[in-house]
Amino acid sequence: MDIDNFVADIIELNPLDDSDNEFDITRRERVYRDRHHPLEEFTDDQQFIDCYRFPRSKIIELVDTIADDIEHPTKRSYGISASLQVCIALKFYAFGSYFKDLCELFHVDKSTVSRCISNVTTAFCRRSSMYIRFPHTVDELVKVKRKYSDIDAGLPNVVGAVDGTHIRLTLLRKEEESLFVNRKQYHSINAQIICDGDLLIRNVVARFPGITH
Repeated sequence: MDIDNFVADIIELNPLDDSDNEFDITRRERVYRDRHHPLEEFTDDQQFIDCYRFPRSKIIELVDTIADDIEHPTKRSYGISASLQVCIALKFYAFGSYFKDLCELFHVDKSTVSRCISNVTTAFCRRSSMYIRFPHTVDELVKVKRKYSDIDAGLPNVVGAVDGTHIRLTLLRKEEESLFVNRKQYHSINAQIICDGDLLIRNVVARFPGITH
């Protein structure tokens, strides 16, 4: 195609301003959404617990703990706040919501939901040893043992109760799919959890595929 004729055709379809011999290119203005602010939505803790499984004070504590990891360094382009990121992740943890539902609830894009869940989860995992650990001192051991001995069954010298569960998975790579089929014939991660008499989680092992017993 002759380039001069091509340009001429474009100019004919989009006439130039007589006062300016340049194409009129108008940059579309970027539109920012009025995002949902979950910590300002509810008035009592039961509403927060129903929605996120945590009271407001604990959500704020979680935000403060990992804010340095997930907070955007500037407010450029209306970056997602740390509190909103944590609430998106907690909602997903609590109910396994579809990304589409989270997008509509929090007024963000699907890619933003994915990033928030990934970033918050990574930040929590970095600090897991601060909260998920066995008793380290004699006083801690005595306290945990006493809690179990006070139970109606009267269990002496017990520091933890262990059980396992299968966490359902989806969207596996075909070459790995068979490794994750558990005895109940669905895909999962085989997770083992130990808790104490106060129902505090003391140990988690969640790295083996569902086929593992």
